[in-house]
Amino acid sequence: DAEVNLKVLELLQERDGDGLHESMIVNKGIDVNALPQGIDLQMLHSLSEDAGMYRFRSSGNELLYVGGTRDIYTSVMRHLGQEKRKNRVPGLADLIGQIESQETGLALIGSLQAAEIVHQQKPRFNLVEKPDKGFYISTFVDETGMRRLTVEKNDPQHEILLHTRNPRAAHGRLRGVLRDAGVCELAIAETTSCNLKACVCDANDVDRHNAQIESTYKRLIGDVHGTKLLLGQGRHREEDTAVIIKEGELFGYGYIPAEVTDEGGSVKRFLPFVNQWESELPELTVHRLLVKAFESKEFDQQFAIDPASLVR
Repeated sequence: DAEVNLKVLELLQERDGDGLHESMIVNKGIDVNALPQGIDLQMLHSLSEDAGMYRFRSSGNELLYVGGTRDIYTSVMRHLGQEKRKNRVPGLADLIGQIESQETGLALIGSLQAAEIVHQQKPRFNLVEKPDKGFYISTFVDETGMRRLTVEKNDPQHEILLHTRNPRAAHGRLRGVLRDAGVCELAIAETTSCNLKACVCDANDVDRHNAQIESTYKRLIGDVHGTKLLLGQGRHREEDTAVIIKEGELFGYGYIPAEVTDEGGSVKRFLPFVNQWESELPELTVHRLLVKAFESKEFDQQFAIDPASLVR
């Protein structure tokens, strides 16, 4: 209440004295003096605190960075150095002249859209973003077309599957999942780096080898099973977001009016609202985002559906 707020302000003033800026109180804690040139409060106050996608552009309209998030406002503030968790993309904030954002209902959808833009347009600050230091289980395709798994340190050169803090954890996790999958036992026994140059499956059958390795690395990052329609929060109260998974892979997504989902009935009534997902994104990228959505418990309901009812 008002008395509590007044007491808090008094305590802050006692602690910070003249360092307490009235503008920070009025403007949701934003330090106006620390904002990049070209970014104003009206631009920031208009940002949603819901899930979606955001873009940073320069004053000359160059696309600098794009991201998907559960909270647009907080993510933007971090990039601008206004949150305790500071932005990890050096040099970006000073160049931001425009901020664009859109709500997507689920962070999954925002992240998919952002990943698609990065894949197509390659904004320069997305390309310089570096993962945290540590040890990584990563995957790549060698010159023969064979997919390999390996462990890399600090600055991985290949597509990351899993991040760990030490080499023992990385090697142990990889060996364990390979044993569980029953593949590449020779590589486990003979290759201390876990680089799968030896494999018990037919080395001449590239497709079979790659299928085995892909099923193996999905065990590392988490698997998504079955064919189902999933419902989660929409962009506003009058709708829900629908996502369809077909045989463990993303089929499509869309938005369903809340009055339709509230009526219940056959799940077939929901299908016309879902658009098929057409993308050139690597399958692994999409799979990782799906796993993250399940781990984050983004979905409120799920319904089993017949794969035959889904025709691309």
